[in-house]
Amino acid sequence: MAANETRTESKTESKTGGGSTSVALSLLVLALAFAIFTTAQTVSLLRDRSLLQAGIAAQESPLVNAQRMRAQMEAIVSETARLAGAGNPNARRVIDEFRRRGINLSPAGAGS
Repeated sequence: MAANETRTESKTESKTGGGSTSVALSLLVLALAFAIFTTAQTVSLLRDRSLLQAGIAAQESPLVNAQRMRAQMEAIVSETARLAGAGNPNARRVIDEFRRRGINLSPAGAGS
């Protein structure tokens, strides 16, 4: 009878040990899946960041050109307004046309 009880205890220990292995395996698979997911998200975010930086860099040159052109236009308009204020009829017509088209002119010498 003692041999019978020993076998029953061995079977119970085997089942319990197998259960903890199953839980450990499940946790390992879960941890592995989380690590893979996190890695994939990190790679995706890094790629997106790189693309955004490239887009910003691509806009830099047109932005500098637009700022330079705006400064030139403001200088021309300022000088035209100065001439119009001095009584030049052609400059006055240009200024009147700007206003008619809705282009706001700042007073001569005022910065924007």
